[in-house]
Amino acid sequence: MHALVGRSSDKETFMYGFRISDQITYKQYKEYLHSILKDSTKEYYESQLPNFDKQNSLKEKYLNSNEFDNYPVIGVSYDNAMNYGIWYRKTSGKQNKYYRLPAIHEWLIMNKKAKKKINETESGFLFDWTLNAFEENLFYFQKPEEFPFLYFHQHKSTDHKVYKRKSVIGSSFRMKFNDPIEVSSRYGFYADQGYPDIGFRLVELDSDIDFIKRKNTNTIQNDIKLK
Repeated sequence: MHALVGRSSDKETFMYGFRISDQITYKQYKEYLHSILKDSTKEYYESQLPNFDKQNSLKEKYLNSNEFDNYPVIGVSYDNAMNYGIWYRKTSGKQNKYYRLPAIHEWLIMNKKAKKKINETESGFLFDWTLNAFEENLFYFQKPEEFPFLYFHQHKSTDHKVYKRKSVIGSSFRMKFNDPIEVSSRYGFYADQGYPDIGFRLVELDSDIDFIKRKNTNTIQNDIKLK
């Protein structure tokens, strides 16, 4: 996993280290698909396929070609990206590590460490899924430091879609933003849906120091199973 190292803290003065990957490629995601095809139900396998919401012609070309193998995978929902993290832990042999989507503040640390502008990331013009839930009423802030970085919501598959909205960050070929916080504060995307302009990356942490587990907040996505 190509990674950058970051450290962060909040008002409760805890710190942790993490490693963050480049955006997961289609080739990497296909390894996951091939793996679960061997020991999962057909229904589950099909639920993990990239999806573009009614853009069937694009989907067929994407799924049946190797042309896009080295590009960031798109059309993967938040839920399926989290499933990929569970699978990656099981197959990487690093059982003492924990893999999940990055929180917004972790992504910002990564972008600052990389010393890249938002439109100069290795993927070009894609958003990234983040661990943060989206609630427009929370995102009225006056200063960058007031942004609610630690807002998370544990949604279930049976929840109404309004409770499945997640924040993304970055820049997209559909919507261009100079400020990465702007898109996170204005647009929510549904966790159970794939989009043609959203990719994802993984954060690697030591399981016992994950900031979500240490804070008095809900953990995320504990109802999602690999099989």
